[in-house]
Amino acid sequence: MKFFYIRISIIINLIFLSFGFNAKAQIGECDYVDRDTAEFRQLPYFDNNVLLETFLDSMGYPSPNARISSSSRIWFRVPVAVWVYRDGAGNGGPNPAQIQAYIDNLNNFYNVVNDTKIGFYSSCNVRYINNSAYNTVTNIEAAAIATTNRISGHLNIHIVNNIPNVNGMYLHLFDAVFLNSATYSNPLLSSTIAHEAGHYFGLDHTHQYNNRGSCYKEAVDRNRTWPTFSLCLPSLFGRKISESTGDGLKDTPADPELLANNSCVFNAYGNYTNSIDPWGDSYVNPPPGSPQPSTINLMSYISPRSCRTNFTRLQIAVMLRSIVIGSRLQWVSRWRDQSVVYDTYEMDNEVAYARPISTSEIQERSFHLNLRPDLFGSDFEACDVDWVRFTAPCNITLNVETSELAPFFNLKANTRLTIFNSTGTTQLGQNDNISSTNLYSRLSFNFVAGTTYLIRVDNMSPGNIGYYQLRLTRIDQTLSISGPNTVCTTASYSVLNMPGGSTVQWLTSIPDILLISGNTSPITATRINSGTIDLVALIAVPVCGTNVNTAVTRQIRAGGYSSADYPISGPSSVCRNQVTTFNVSNLLGATNYTWTWPAGWTLPTGQGTPNLSIRSPNTTGGGAITVRVANACDLGGSVATRTVIVNNCGSSFRVSPNPTTNTLNLESVSDPTVKTSVENEIRIQQIRITDLSGNLRTEQSFSDKPLRTNINVTQLRPGNYNIMIFDGSSWTTIPFIKK
Repeated sequence: MKFFYIRISIIINLIFLSFGFNAKAQIGECDYVDRDTAEFRQLPYFDNNVLLETFLDSMGYPSPNARISSSSRIWFRVPVAVWVYRDGAGNGGPNPAQIQAYIDNLNNFYNVVNDTKIGFYSSCNVRYINNSAYNTVTNIEAAAIATTNRISGHLNIHIVNNIPNVNGMYLHLFDAVFLNSATYSNPLLSSTIAHEAGHYFGLDHTHQYNNRGSCYKEAVDRNRTWPTFSLCLPSLFGRKISESTGDGLKDTPADPELLANNSCVFNAYGNYTNSIDPWGDSYVNPPPGSPQPSTINLMSYISPRSCRTNFTRLQIAVMLRSIVIGSRLQWVSRWRDQSVVYDTYEMDNEVAYARPISTSEIQERSFHLNLRPDLFGSDFEACDVDWVRFTAPCNITLNVETSELAPFFNLKANTRLTIFNSTGTTQLGQNDNISSTNLYSRLSFNFVAGTTYLIRVDNMSPGNIGYYQLRLTRIDQTLSISGPNTVCTTASYSVLNMPGGSTVQWLTSIPDILLISGNTSPITATRINSGTIDLVALIAVPVCGTNVNTAVTRQIRAGGYSSADYPISGPSSVCRNQVTTFNVSNLLGATNYTWTWPAGWTLPTGQGTPNLSIRSPNTTGGGAITVRVANACDLGGSVATRTVIVNNCGSSFRVSPNPTTNTLNLESVSDPTVKTSVENEIRIQQIRITDLSGNLRTEQSFSDKPLRTNINVTQLRPGNYNIMIFDGSSWTTIPFIKK
């Protein structure tokens, strides 16, 4: 029955409009028939707008925004098939920038101005139909065209030269929107495509039934209910007039159809001064708590069209519900598939759609797949290529590069960069992989002032999605100092990548450590005394006629180290048979860390490194842990010493397995030479896990004071850690390795 009403309504409308009965002196916004009243009464939110609010709550709406378009801000990514109709010679129709603007306008109204959770991207190719017979398209012709030129699962947008009396129309049996030439040539009509897409997702005009008599005309008073006795059919099915008339949505104000408003302020010229609804309420002076007609709603006919910017909350609910539960349900899984997560620069797959980029701008991008429905179900195709346009502000050398984009570390793009001339026909430079392990790309290129270049980024792993960031970086932002970490007598240092015409001045952070000769690149540094300093190059780089000053720093060690440079950290008292870690700083240019320990200490690990792990003997006493650090200038400085006492603690703790992947088994191990009653056994009261720098990673207390327990360490990254156990009187530290 529902289909019957829809079908009859469309047929009647097509016949009437084909004979011109509905023509208006002023061009209407769209040719969309009021919903059949029987179908309207069957809508689940008829007299029940609470259903829509409940639906939004169930969806978790609203949700946080995100940087990359569609990663979380957009839940449903709708592909758009664009059909352009030109004359037989291929003339006419929108240019590429105007086609691109259609998609931009959709995304601007749907997920920038309004948080609808719906986004749009273009299918792989714009489809051009060269046939002069389509210069003017009537309703009946449009239905015939939409039957043939249609891609399932897509919003099909047909762009023609002329549609009699209207700017656009929507044919919901064909998922088809038709737009005339004014919608791409007149910027004031940028909202028309958003209006028609609203119909695609189930929205009605805000002025629906305005010319159908008083029974279906909305009440200005949004809280008005039907009287007990009423001859109006909607009163038999509902109580709330605002939810059972018009578009059925309480938060869209009563709309008398605003074609004659002529302003973005309601009634600015008095066209509606004496207008009242069927209950005698004025649109100009509505009852308290009820607004005037909206001049910004995207589903209205407000004149001028440029006033329209917004959907209401309940309109968004209707659109989302049509996707999740209603007419678009069959496409939910494809529209939510992570393969089609696109970036905010789409559409940019062809030279004509290249997006601009400026120096030092960072563009966050992705490679995505496109929905490709066919007779055998739904598949995805890889056609995403990113084109970028750059106009050089001066003669300048830049690095063009792609790089990893956080937080998408597990979805790294495999890119190839190519630089072309302004038409994209002559290749000027190309790089595929930075290295065998780095699949991003980098090109250094000398750009000429005032010249426009095209940059193409290709996905070298077709069929795989991936994320990357693109930037053009000035060479002075990639400068660095080359040379050794250690100066024993003399050493040479240079500024890498210093552009021609640059000047450099060398400084050191501590006087009398290094003697610098001259302000050239390279320079010679001569050691005067020992110490660790910062070597600084102050570089003036000519950029577009202006010197840009950049400071580049490199830490240098002059001479060898002494014990004052590497004091030992670690406990001064340990228990018998306890594994303990001793540490010194990780020193610049150090070539070896030579540790010594008292007799009887066993199982040392870390010799030659800044971290020594070792087990104390099973006897009490004392001794010294020592270390000497060598670098290129000597075999080792003076000895640093840490005196350690070994105590008879009566108990120690054991951890296993070590190394571990997920769990540490911790248990108290009593000293076999000491008799300990059960009630006096040393138990586990508290544990702390720290990294080797002493940063606390996790902490746990045990009210039952167990002899043994299991510690979950899955949240730790692989590396070396210490677990500290408190037995009520002292702490025991045991190193372990997380694999």
